[in-house]
Amino acid sequence: MKKILFFLIITTLVSCSGLKSSMIGTFTDTRDGKTYRWVKLKDQIWMAQNLNYETQGALESYGAKRKDIGKLYKDHVIQNIAPAGWHIPTDAEWQILEKAAGMTEEEVNRVPFRGSIEADLLEGGCTQLNIPFTGNLSNRSPGGTLWEFVNFWTSTPYKQTYIQRSFRTDDNRIGRVMPNTSRACFVRCIKNDTTTLDLTVEKIFFREKQQK
Repeated sequence: MKKILFFLIITTLVSCSGLKSSMIGTFTDTRDGKTYRWVKLKDQIWMAQNLNYETQGALESYGAKRKDIGKLYKDHVIQNIAPAGWHIPTDAEWQILEKAAGMTEEEVNRVPFRGSIEADLLEGGCTQLNIPFTGNLSNRSPGGTLWEFVNFWTSTPYKQTYIQRSFRTDDNRIGRVMPNTSRACFVRCIKNDTTTLDLTVEKIFFREKQQK
């Protein structure tokens, strides 16, 4: 039993060698009273749940098996849907997160899929961003394998729409997608500043000095 416990502890430490959260907590969207989890990652504070604000143009995820994954939004409504004190992250702010999690400078500027840090951002990952595969977008490859995607908006314009971030089940890279047409995507917001005075803090991990 002791040997098994020791092995499990070592496995956990190795799997969490990347970017880790330094603080976690909750905040309430004053518009509708909904509460969201947040996580502080180095000098950024991210929502740890998808936005679930009901507004004109908000869509349900038709493939979702869960009810806690938030709404999909078309690009024409995203500029005015962030809670007060928060905003939709730019492409550059996503890149800051990706580099902090281990993506190289060369990789972070590539398109479409790059890096190998997807697992750290997904549910159960070290960052505690807990990005879920929602099943909102799916295709079948020629071989019949089901590929599930989850896409997020950035606020950085591209052609007639905005750059996106894409995660998929068959790849451990993160997509930096520059679409030709509009689609409905999920939203993760980032706080306008790095203060936590107006947030509910649940846990402090004291890891910031250890992060590179």
